[in-house]
Amino acid sequence: MIKKIGSLDNNDVRFKSAIIKKTLLELLEFNKVAQSKKIGLYFQRGNEVRTKEIIEEFLELKKKVFLPRIVENKIVMKQIESLKDLEKGSFGLIEPKNKCTEIDPNDLEVIIIPCVSFDKDGNRLGSGNGYYDRFLSRCKATKIILAYDFQISKKIPSEEHDIKADWIITEKRLIKLK
Repeated sequence: MIKKIGSLDNNDVRFKSAIIKKTLLELLEFNKVAQSKKIGLYFQRGNEVRTKEIIEEFLELKKKVFLPRIVENKIVMKQIESLKDLEKGSFGLIEPKNKCTEIDPNDLEVIIIPCVSFDKDGNRLGSGNGYYDRFLSRCKATKIILAYDFQISKKIPSEEHDIKADWIITEKRLIKLK
C-alpha cells in the first residue's frame, strides 16, 4: 500500500486531496463538529492526502490548530499559529517547534489522523510504531481518517487497545462509523 501511495503523481494527489478537503470542510460545517475550535491534524508526508492546505484554511478560520510532535517516544499535540511554527523533526516529519504550546489530549475536539490502510469498521493501519493509538487512547475527540479510496482493505486486524475512527473521508466517499 505504501508503494501504491508513493506511486501517485502530483496531479492525482492534488486533485484527490482537494476533493477530500472539500468533504472535510462540509462535514465540519454541517455536523456537530462544526463548532469545534481545537483541531488536531498532521502534516502530510510524501504522497499522503495533502493537509497543508487544510491547516492553512483552519488557521484562516481562526481555529486552534495542533500538530503532533514526537517527544520521548510519544505524540504530544502542539499549537501552531502559522506554518512558520513548523520544522523538520522526528523521522523527517514536519512538526511544531518545541516552543509551541502543548494541549491536553482531552481538550482536542476533532483529530484528523493518517493511515496506510483502513477498513469500513474504522480500524486503521498506521506506520507501525503505535504512536497514534497510544495518543488516541487518551483523547475523546472526534476521530477522522483522511485517505485515498484505494487504501481501503476488507479487514484490518485490530486488537483491544486499537482506537477506531468516527469518520473516514476519501475522494469517493464519506463513511460515518459512530
